[in-house]
Amino acid sequence: MPTLLHHPLDPSSRLARLMLAEYGVPVDLEEVKPWLRDPDFLEINPAATLPILVDDKGGQAVGCLAVLHMIEDLYAPTSVDGLLPTDAGDRAEMWRLFEWVNAKAQ
Repeated sequence: MPTLLHHPLDPSSRLARLMLAEYGVPVDLEEVKPWLRDPDFLEINPAATLPILVDDKGGQAVGCLAVLHMIEDLYAPTSVDGLLPTDAGDRAEMWRLFEWVNAKAQ
């Protein structure tokens, strides 16, 4: 089962949790308080940002965009389209909207 290092109030962590829930992926949630600068956490991500997704094989994605891509690559259902559009123009528009919303949330 993958593990998501997150904080409940972090907008990027919230987005990762939402995407995992949409795909029905069971996940272990490990709450991290990045402002405490725990050495074990800083070893994974010296920038002390969230979210971080660790897959079943120990692979890690650090940061919101990397986590979203990892979720899409590993867990998107094959029976329906994933949440990320396959068309380049549609995907560019999705990322534009993502950047706008994500910047406003922080």
